[in-house]
Amino acid sequence: MDWAPRQAFRPGTCRSSFLERTGPAAGANLSESARARHRMFVALLGVMLLTAPGSLLAAPGDLDVTFGANGEVTTDFAGGRDGVAALVRQPDGKLVAVGTQSLDTNTGQADFALARYTADGVLDPSFGAGGRATMDLRDGDHVRALVLQPDGKLVVAGKTTIASMARSEFILARYHPDGTLDTSFGSGGLATTSFGGSFADGANALVLQSDGKLVVAGSAGGDFALARHHPDGTLDVTFGASGRVTTDVGGSSDGGRALVLQSDGKLVAGGDAWEPGGDISFALARYEADGSLDPSFGEDGLVKATFDEGSNQLRGLAIEPDGKLVAVGSFTVFEMARFTSDGTLDVFGATGRATANLLGSSAGANAVLVLPDGNLLAAGHADGVDSDGERVRDFALVRFLGGDVLVCAPMPQLGCRESTLPLKGRLRIKDAPADSRDRVTWKWLKGAATAFEDLGDPLTMDDYVVCAYDESGASSTLLSRLVAPAGGQCRGQSCWKAKSGKRVGYNDKDRTRDGLRSLTVRAGDDGNAKVLAKGQGARLSL
Repeated sequence: MDWAPRQAFRPGTCRSSFLERTGPAAGANLSESARARHRMFVALLGVMLLTAPGSLLAAPGDLDVTFGANGEVTTDFAGGRDGVAALVRQPDGKLVAVGTQSLDTNTGQADFALARYTADGVLDPSFGAGGRATMDLRDGDHVRALVLQPDGKLVVAGKTTIASMARSEFILARYHPDGTLDTSFGSGGLATTSFGGSFADGANALVLQSDGKLVVAGSAGGDFALARHHPDGTLDVTFGASGRVTTDVGGSSDGGRALVLQSDGKLVAGGDAWEPGGDISFALARYEADGSLDPSFGEDGLVKATFDEGSNQLRGLAIEPDGKLVAVGSFTVFEMARFTSDGTLDVFGATGRATANLLGSSAGANAVLVLPDGNLLAAGHADGVDSDGERVRDFALVRFLGGDVLVCAPMPQLGCRESTLPLKGRLRIKDAPADSRDRVTWKWLKGAATAFEDLGDPLTMDDYVVCAYDESGASSTLLSRLVAPAGGQCRGQSCWKAKSGKRVGYNDKDRTRDGLRSLTVRAGDDGNAKVLAKGQGARLSL
């Protein structure tokens, strides 16, 4: 389908351009009057204009229905109460999830459980047995964390219970890429750390430093607890007190559940604080590289947040490219919240958080991963009832839209700059039978005078979004959106480039989350200004 514009573009403030269709599309179901005058609109917006209400597009926190079955995946191990605790993405796009296979809820007998999925949520048969791997180490073994080493090996952390000694310990285990235990790590593939010998002690999170050291976080004696290990599994005595750190975050009983490593070497631990009045809060603590608290974060290094239900149990953390912290947890649903880099609760979802309820059952998120396209993948458990009426718990994954999703105004506006010659703008939309062959191209040529300063600063702060509308009916209908986010890296280079002080260009060979391939905006005198946008593939919103 091709359309030629009568008006086109005004950088920074214009939200629309009239486009007039010059010929009917093959097979289009249009009346004769619509064929004669099928009007379209294209919008190119700067970041300042992206707050218009009534967007017709998906918002942050919505389910991504292209993953698994309507955005959800569940995996059963042995018919018991299974659950994901941690998740990593391999360089080939495959996803490795680890957790616990519960064998006997009365005795606490449980084993390590691992599963690997393809990028679209299908079990990978080349890993373990049919995509699954399990390991029985001691009396009660619970995996809570996972990191992927550069050599492809997998290191997991958790809790192991020694029934005869009535205690639990932090435990690390390392696996080969095929899911078998690596006996060259620690003692026979295992490394354990004791914080005092109670049943409550256990590791819940793990990060790998650039020097190969492993930092593990969890709970000990009702406080946050961290320990750092050398690459061979031995404790690093230069961290905290003889390799160990404990922190009281202000609750009557605190539990460290998650840990992330910032680019500056600081560590952020997340978990929950059980308040004296019975509420449970999300809790964060940030540490310097030596294990001391960072006073520039929150209040003396600590942050707490409580939502409406008063029972907010943080279980996973991730860092977005802009330094924001994404936290996930559980109440009766998957729960997600986002914090700025200084610990302030950020705007996210409808009320500062986003939720998802799987299959109408009780569910909880234990891990979260920021995907290359900015979306957020959360993993945890979903409770249900099997065909025999028995309650079961399965692995569950949910994908949310992340980042700051740019939206289009509900309808176009007037007052745009025109081309200096007629028929020098064109919108072409190809909605092919195969989504991978979809195409969108918008050209605005021979444009009216546009100063370079009008283009803003997309290299660091100004986002661009191209919106196409159909006004052949009683109201405007959004047909397509292409977003070029400010800044960013594309295949190791800056996505945006400024050329000769006359134009800015965006180029992403992998395409953005909604299919944009390239965008060029050129300033110039009358007849020399130009805009060219191209998008392709299944991500296009057609």
